[in-house]
Amino acid sequence: MLLQTLNEKSPIGWLKGKIGQIHEVKQMKIENWITNTTAVRAWMSNELKDDGVRATLSGIFDMANEQSSEDFLSSMWTAVRNIAGHLDGFPKARVGQPSVLSQEGQANVANVASLVRGAFASIGENHDILLKVILPHGRTGGEFESWSAYCDHMASTAENNMLSAVKENRWNAEEDILTCQAPLTKAEKDALKEEGGVTQEE
Repeated sequence: MLLQTLNEKSPIGWLKGKIGQIHEVKQMKIENWITNTTAVRAWMSNELKDDGVRATLSGIFDMANEQSSEDFLSSMWTAVRNIAGHLDGFPKARVGQPSVLSQEGQANVANVASLVRGAFASIGENHDILLKVILPHGRTGGEFESWSAYCDHMASTAENNMLSAVKENRWNAEEDILTCQAPLTKAEKDALKEEGGVTQEE
């Protein structure tokens, strides 16, 4: 009965589809491991002050380098989150499609975002005043719940700006961030369109 059902649904095509889905899911898991641990490594380098935690995480990464099992990597990521997930500035895990950046590019973006967060986190005074006058986007409303939340917001903003620069061909993520070109102003875009040129977004 099962064979008949599969035959009725074109079993070869069905199996190919399932195999493709499984491969895609596994590949996404590996890519997510690389992306997430790259961000954690940058955080460890720029912000983590606990040498004991740093040594423990480094040991986990060393063990993971010797394994390619999806289940093992999943267990290792759980261990990383359990050990350091509660610490200030620990990067949020990213899920979804794999990054379009190379590993070097991912590391560069993560490092710069971590440096941005650390720069704001180093401001040690007047957080209560700053949080009253530095607010989220107008459509969001409210205020940042803590200085740490604001630092996370600035790191996320920096990362999004870098990814936009890559998408618009204003920056090669494998190069120094200081080589990133600023987006065109509205006046520059209008002038370029009048001349029949192509804007960065196009």
